[in-house]
Amino acid sequence: MPTSHPEETPKLNFRLEALGRSFLFPVIFYTVFFVLFFSPVLFSGELLAPFDGIVESVTPFYVSKGLWTPNLLSGYPVAADPTSKLWYPFFIGLSLIPGGWNAFVIAGYVLAACFTYGYVHTLTHSRFAGLMSGLVFSLCGFMIAHLGHPSMIHAAAWLPLIVWSLEKLREKFSAFWFGAGCLAYCFCLLAGHYQIFTYAVGLGFVYALMVGWSRPRGKWNYYGQFAGMVLLGLGLSGVQLLPTLELVGLGERSALSYEEFISYSLPLYQIPILFFPFAYGGFSRSLYSAHYYGDWNLWELTGYVGLLPWMLAGIGIVVWRNRLHVWVWVTVAVLAFLLALGDQTPLIELMYVLPGYSKFRAHARHLVELALALSVLAGLGIAAVQKHGPRMRLAWKLVLGSAGVLTACLASFYFLFDRLQQDALKKMVGHLDLLPWNNPAVGIPLGVFLVSSAAFLAWNRVAPSRPGHILLMLVLIVDMGSCVWFMDWRYYSPHTAILQPPGYAERYRQSLVENRQRMIPIQGGLGSVGEIPANISWLWGVPSASGYNQLSLARYRKLMSMDFRGYVSGQWAVPSNRSMDIMAVRYVFLPTQAKFTEQIDGVVWNFLDLGAYFGNDCGISMTHTLHLDLPQSFQTTGLGVVSYLACSVAVPDQSEVLRIQLTDDDGTVQETHLLAGRDTSEWAYDCADVQPQVKHRKAKVFEVLSEINRTPPCRANKYVSVLPVQKEIAAKRLTLKWLGKQGALKIDKLSLLNKHTGQSRPIIHMADNVRFRRVEHYGTTEVLENLRAFPRAWLVSQVQTAPAETILQAILTSRLPDGSVFEPERMALVEVPFEDSLGAPDPQARVEIVALNDTVVELETTSASPAFLVLSDVYYPGWRVSIDGRPARLYQTDYVLRGVTIPAGRHTVVFEFKPSVVLYGAGLSGASLLILGGIVWRTRTARNSRPS
Repeated sequence: MPTSHPEETPKLNFRLEALGRSFLFPVIFYTVFFVLFFSPVLFSGELLAPFDGIVESVTPFYVSKGLWTPNLLSGYPVAADPTSKLWYPFFIGLSLIPGGWNAFVIAGYVLAACFTYGYVHTLTHSRFAGLMSGLVFSLCGFMIAHLGHPSMIHAAAWLPLIVWSLEKLREKFSAFWFGAGCLAYCFCLLAGHYQIFTYAVGLGFVYALMVGWSRPRGKWNYYGQFAGMVLLGLGLSGVQLLPTLELVGLGERSALSYEEFISYSLPLYQIPILFFPFAYGGFSRSLYSAHYYGDWNLWELTGYVGLLPWMLAGIGIVVWRNRLHVWVWVTVAVLAFLLALGDQTPLIELMYVLPGYSKFRAHARHLVELALALSVLAGLGIAAVQKHGPRMRLAWKLVLGSAGVLTACLASFYFLFDRLQQDALKKMVGHLDLLPWNNPAVGIPLGVFLVSSAAFLAWNRVAPSRPGHILLMLVLIVDMGSCVWFMDWRYYSPHTAILQPPGYAERYRQSLVENRQRMIPIQGGLGSVGEIPANISWLWGVPSASGYNQLSLARYRKLMSMDFRGYVSGQWAVPSNRSMDIMAVRYVFLPTQAKFTEQIDGVVWNFLDLGAYFGNDCGISMTHTLHLDLPQSFQTTGLGVVSYLACSVAVPDQSEVLRIQLTDDDGTVQETHLLAGRDTSEWAYDCADVQPQVKHRKAKVFEVLSEINRTPPCRANKYVSVLPVQKEIAAKRLTLKWLGKQGALKIDKLSLLNKHTGQSRPIIHMADNVRFRRVEHYGTTEVLENLRAFPRAWLVSQVQTAPAETILQAILTSRLPDGSVFEPERMALVEVPFEDSLGAPDPQARVEIVALNDTVVELETTSASPAFLVLSDVYYPGWRVSIDGRPARLYQTDYVLRGVTIPAGRHTVVFEFKPSVVLYGAGLSGASLLILGGIVWRTRTARNSRPS
């Protein structure tokens, strides 16, 4: 009778104990290291959450966890949003600990370092090589630059565990390592960044393909194990995955144009940023004081992995005996680099057709795989020298080769100096000096290279001595620190005081909660703290119609003219636009100073567009006259205007399309005029089928816009002009009046100019003083009251059916297709046939909200005749409605709202959020967990049944 071997039964427990023992030192080492590294923030009462971090991630960490919040984007399914990390164990667990945010951020770096250590130690059996590799990956520019995106950091932290699991499974199947791989994919997805998860699948595919192909037998079993890891990882995360897929299908990220897809890639001319991380500017408070003036932004293009690791990786590539791992990681590094370049290589065109991959932009994020590859190759190089002795000749070749690369980078700076100088001036950086002794961004990397080269050569000579190891590690930390020590976390981490609402926020919160209405910061998440910016408003409990989120609903964005950052274009101020009214937006928060500016031809412009439309037609929400009060008067001699015309081919040359009056406090008026052909032109002027028809000249181009979807394709333009004022005036009020006979005009930027002082002041907004009342002005914030704001719920006596796009245009223009006026306080618009009978309007009809929480809205209605109830909360799958306890039909109303027919009399109406997709996702997670448990049980049973 077969009996089990006495050591087989506790084998899994033994493996866990052994793993714990081998992991204890690196866990302690990396934890202590990162606590010390981030100590300037940790011991100053600050949060490791610069910029996007405080807006996007801190809020869901500290607010109560739930499926829905009414305080963001007029209602938002937070559980479906992966950045909420509702099911990520580290996020949930540490959020229960007072002050746990910084621990959560540091945990991401410790995990990344420890898993890299474990993988490299498995390959090399060298603790020092593992420790160094862990430092390289966790301290790389990508990881620290994205500290403000902890979802990205935590997702990336699981990459080395995935390849570690695949490496262990290459030796033989192990339920432990198969389960570790499944959990790694699961946690990578639950961490909240699906782009990094997609990269993790790609990395695992390349690794499994190359490693499995080298196996003489069992390669298909190995491929099956990898597929099982991915599928079970997806299944385990089903409770998050399925709701997210539903949300993505309703958002603007459901499809990206090719031009959007290739954005935020690493430009060829900026490849030197990999070696000179601040050559194109940095942060004004840092040692590298010049503002960033390169393409896109510094966070997305930072991929610094040090200078020393490149030389160590060179030794690994040449000397390491196991060529398989060398070729795997060289392949990963090359592919990651090529993909990071975006459309500058043909590879990205092939990737665009891959399902899922085409939903992501910012391909410079592939630098995370490049960093992991170099950290592993550097570890192989260290272990190679430890095992096979110094390689001084090779070391000298690598030093000289690295010097050649840096020299080529310097040469590119000088060859491209004119372009760099122009870019710097545009971002108001000023004169550009690339001499190493004058520019730390050039001089410090050169100094670091000299120190790294000396340490690299010295270590090669004395390795594997302990003093040599210590020297090499210290130099590595200095090398990496020359970049990551000067990133935004050092200078822009907010104080913990931001977790508590200031007095003004509490005042507005009480008013809005009492009246069941909302506020909106026009700059969204880009606004100052005084503007109660998007998402921070949620933290403070202030009901907001704004939100900073990539996955916000496409319909809502269109209605509110809002981008993913929550920034609202100038269309909100158009008198005919009823969007803010029906969303119960009572208060509008505006900056009094432009936060982001650019200087072009001596004029300072607001970087963000006003987006104000004037005109007669062209299918856009427009106005004819706009009255604008300025926060402070400004001595004005001219007015800078960035604009373009549309549907205007028949507009004659030199015809006046807009008259602008400037008024001072005494009522004195000065006029200036915007003329077609001189100051502005048809935006599609350069299109082959348009240009022959245009009746006016082409004005001075300010900016060439993206490609227009026409045949043949062509690009549109914005135009710029400086309109003179006859006599200098202390302008306090502007009146803009449309005088064109046809077409439309869009004004994107306005700046008041003074030619005597050389100063200019950008106009921040174009809110009409007839519709909006100024409430107060504090700090750099101005608060306006929307005098037409609706209550949270109201009754109407008319309902019409129309297509979605028609409803949207009716709200934005206050016009129905037949030309009649659309009044949302009297009529509701739905998209499905409406057959219910409604009675005559009841002047005494009443609706009152009696209970309101995250997932339930209870109202009482009274009406002498049947009516239609409109609730100013966003419609979303999973919301249900009942009247007096009986289910009723819920209508998607006024494009984004909820509506239901109410019988005559007095009734209790309850809206409740019960999303079935969450239950389906939980079922998928549970089933996947059972399958994984079954695999583990079956494997252990099979081992225990083997004859001794």
